[in-house]
Amino acid sequence: MLALTIGVGWLLMLVAGPPPVAGTRWFWLWIGLLPFGLGVLAWLHLERWRGDVPAARPRRSGWAGLGGLLLGGILLSVAVTALAALFGGYVVPGG
Repeated sequence: MLALTIGVGWLLMLVAGPPPVAGTRWFWLWIGLLPFGLGVLAWLHLERWRGDVPAARPRRSGWAGLGGLLLGGILLSVAVTALAALFGGYVVPGG
């Protein structure tokens, strides 16, 4: 229930909130889908906590976000698999 509340709140802020600085709304939509809430944490860090800092480069596009989602999803899957192999059920439940 908490994850659903955070996800809906993030999506409402993304759509109805001020325009993003570091990436477009499409970029953050894709990045926000990263597992374990890491995309939402990235959005929170770059857009809310440091949103007043002007971007040093142009905003990232939706295509960059889609690529980041694919690459980040693969890397996180490999990392979780490696942690499960190393530590078993201590770090990854059911591993």
